[in-house]
Amino acid sequence: MRQCNLSRAVQWLNVTYSVWFNRRQGRVGHLFQGRFKSVLVSREEWGLALSRYLHLNPVRLGKLGLNKSQQQRIRAGVAGGSRPGVVRERMALLRAHRWSSYRSSLGLTVKPEWLECDEILSLGGGQKGEQRRRYREYVINTWAGV
Repeated sequence: MRQCNLSRAVQWLNVTYSVWFNRRQGRVGHLFQGRFKSVLVSREEWGLALSRYLHLNPVRLGKLGLNKSQQQRIRAGVAGGSRPGVVRERMALLRAHRWSSYRSSLGLTVKPEWLECDEILSLGGGQKGEQRRRYREYVINTWAGV
C-alpha cells in the first residue's frame, strides 16, 4: 500500500496548475505567493475550533457579516454582535451548503461511509445523544458573537 503525502500532492497540484495557467495566459514565473504549509493540530486543544472553522468557511459572506474585515471589527469591539435574523440566515445557508459535512455531523443527512463525525462530536463532551446539539450550539454561539 502506498502512503499519501499531502505536502507532495499540493506541491504537484501547484506546479501543474501554474504551468497550465501560465501557458494559457502567456505568462512566466510564480503563480502563487508563499509555500503551502501544514501545521500539526492538537486534537484536544484545537479539534473543535478547527472543525468549526472548516464548517463555517463556505458561508463566510460579507452580506451576512462574516467576512474577515467584519470579524476583525467585532473582535476589536468596534462592531456589535449579530442580529438573530442574520444568525438564522447563516444557519440556513450552512445547512443548505451541499459540500459541507456539517449536515452529516448533526444527523440532518445520512453521512457517507468515509466521513468520521463521532470523534469531533465527542470533543464537545456530553452523552452520545446530546453531542450533536452541543456542537450545533457551539457553532451558533460563535455566530451570535462574531
